[in-house]
Amino acid sequence: MLLNHMERLVGAQSVVDIRDIYFKAIGDYGYPHVVYAASYQSNFPAAVIREEAQIYCNLPESFGQELEKSFQFSSLPWVDWARHNQGNIRLSKLTAELRDRPDIVKAYGIAQRHGLGAARLISLRCRVARADGVVAICPAMSTSTDAEELLWARVRREISTLTYVAHMRLATIAGSPSGSRLTPRQREVLEWTSAGKTVAEVATILGLTPATVEKHLRLARDALDAGSTAHAILKAHITHQIFQQKSA
Repeated sequence: MLLNHMERLVGAQSVVDIRDIYFKAIGDYGYPHVVYAASYQSNFPAAVIREEAQIYCNLPESFGQELEKSFQFSSLPWVDWARHNQGNIRLSKLTAELRDRPDIVKAYGIAQRHGLGAARLISLRCRVARADGVVAICPAMSTSTDAEELLWARVRREISTLTYVAHMRLATIAGSPSGSRLTPRQREVLEWTSAGKTVAEVATILGLTPATVEKHLRLARDALDAGSTAHAILKAHITHQIFQQKSA
C-alpha cells in the first residue's frame, strides 16, 4: 500500500492531486482528518515577494472557524512548535509539557471540543530547503489518546514517509511565491521592456499600439501586485514567468 501511494504522489501533476492523494493515503492508515500548513520562502525580502502560507485541510469547518477566531496562522502555537522542533508529538503531550502557556492550552481546548483531542503534530522543519510547516493528523473523532498511541506505533513509518514526500512535492509545485499568472502578451511586453526597449519600440516589435503596450504593462503590474514595471519584471522573473527557455 505504501509503494502505491508513493507512486501516485510522485506522479501527481497538480497541487489538488497531491493534496487529495495524500489525504486519502493518511486516511487509509487510520487518520481521516488532516491539516497541511506550510510556507515556502524565497531568497528575496518581503517587499519583493510576499509569502503566503499554503493550508490544505479536511477537518470539520466548525473547528477551523473557531480556531481562526482565536489565532492567526503565524501565531498558532502548533506552528510555533514545528518551527523549532523536528519529529512528531501528540497534541495532548505538547499541551501537558507547556501547560504554563495559555495559548497552547486554549488551542488544545478548541481541539477537544470538536472531538480532535487525539491529534498528532508532525514537524516539516528542515525537510525542504527554505520551507517549513506542520501537519496535524487525527484519527476518528473522539478517539482516545491511548488508542491513537497504539495506532501511531503501527503506522508511524508509513505516515512519516508519505508526509515528507507530499511536502517535497507540494513545495515544488505550490512553492511559487505568486499565485497570479501572467498572460502570454503580458510576459512578452515585460521581457522586451526588461531588455531596455521603450513602449514605442515594444509596440513596433509586437505590432501593437503604444496604448495597448501600456495596458499590458499595467495589467502585469496589477497581476503581480507590483508598484512599478521594474518591480513587476523582478517578481515575474523570480516566479519563473519570464525568461523561460523555449522547448525545442
